[in-house]
Amino acid sequence: MAHSSLNDRTVVDFTKLLLGDLEEVKRLQNEFESNGWCFMRLPDGNGQLTKKLHETQMNLETFFSQERSEKSKYCSSNGFGYSRVDHKESIRVLMDQYGFQKYDPPLTDNVDRTLRYLTILLDNLTSVIRSIISKMPIMAQSFTKTAVSMSHLRMLDIAHYFNERTGAAEPPEVGVNTDEVNCVPHFDPGLFSLSILSTCDGLQLKDRASHQWIDGPVNVEHNQHSIGVVWLGEAASILTENHFKAGIHRVVYPRTPHQSRIAIWLEVCTESQIELSLKQENEEDSLIPGGTIIQMDNQPGSLPVRARFGGERVRRFLRRMERERGLSLSKSATTKVLRLRHKRKRQLEEEQKKSTNNTEEVV
Repeated sequence: MAHSSLNDRTVVDFTKLLLGDLEEVKRLQNEFESNGWCFMRLPDGNGQLTKKLHETQMNLETFFSQERSEKSKYCSSNGFGYSRVDHKESIRVLMDQYGFQKYDPPLTDNVDRTLRYLTILLDNLTSVIRSIISKMPIMAQSFTKTAVSMSHLRMLDIAHYFNERTGAAEPPEVGVNTDEVNCVPHFDPGLFSLSILSTCDGLQLKDRASHQWIDGPVNVEHNQHSIGVVWLGEAASILTENHFKAGIHRVVYPRTPHQSRIAIWLEVCTESQIELSLKQENEEDSLIPGGTIIQMDNQPGSLPVRARFGGERVRRFLRRMERERGLSLSKSATTKVLRLRHKRKRQLEEEQKKSTNNTEEVV
């Protein structure tokens, strides 16, 4: 029996997974072991999913088309609700099996209804996918599950990329900042994410064997309406001792210049992701000493970053990374930043102690 494909890649069938088709489960596992991501055909229900996602797109476009001054009143003081940086604006909410959690300030009634629909849809879809992943032998037999604390909360992201920059005629081999790409190559910290909407080209996923970038689905095109993308995060790689790979992905500028893009996805998160995102902007957090060299370990091919003179608070540093690299605060490798911070702190303490001892010897 022939299997469906997109851009010469396997498209796993969600309905077959739901029915317990062992061959389909094996195909999903193979994709996770090789690249950490797969395309997935979602149940459309005689066009109902396509219709509802089109309505969702229209509602979001109405909200995003408001004047910037009008939307500024919705800006959140933490990582949830509405936010904006130079190249994109976002709506992000936390959800569980009971729906999405309240955020402040609230958005419009239309957006609120859209969020309610998306939380129900994505809860149903991701619950099935998570159940299937957890029953795969390599996950069930893992001896390192305590290495990652998973949250009962999930994170719904809606991003509106302005695409005011044109980018290169040909996408770069890597893409190290937002001058070159909308979002640099990276993998997420969580267990997995499910993307269900992309209104134009931009999302690309890494083939680890060929080192090629594979275009994701464009869900407004007729033959791609109900094709989603599942990519694994670092937590899945840790829990399976790297038998499952973390899915590397990026967002490039579209082939049609200045074509804005709306994307919707949900991530099954770790506790540390949630804790960092819930912090208020003015809340005190750890200081990275000035001059610390930081390699963001979830950004393959990225350049090291130096903390600014005088030091930077972790949250402020990650906000800078969002502006410069397009990677939101909740997706950044915060454990690496903190690890380097503590390493640098110990080095400074040792140097200070050594200096004190030398002074005593001179005296």
